[in-house]
Amino acid sequence: MMAILARIGLGGVGLKGAATLLVALLAIILAAGLATKLYLSGIHAERVRTLEATITQIKEALLANEAVIRLAEADARNAEEEEHKLKELIDALQNDKSCPLTREHVDGVRRIDESP
Repeated sequence: MMAILARIGLGGVGLKGAATLLVALLAIILAAGLATKLYLSGIHAERVRTLEATITQIKEALLANEAVIRLAEADARNAEEEEHKLKELIDALQNDKSCPLTREHVDGVRRIDESP
């Protein structure tokens, strides 16, 4: 051990000094390892916070989309009911000579409304 210490320039250091130096080196290595570990855990904690915020935004967007889907489905049901009522009205008025609308008129309007 002394030969190694003499080679690195510490020839005048005794056994007690070498032990102190070794303990100091180990403390520096442990402190560097602990600092690295704390730094990496901070980075991981920040990533976790970012991902949690992203998940929260996605959940809010999904809830908003569900509300839009419910409204669209309600509108579709209302449109179907209105179309059904209109067909019933046309059927009832088709035999009446005073009504100028025929099924072809209504179908033409619907085709115009559904065109791209």
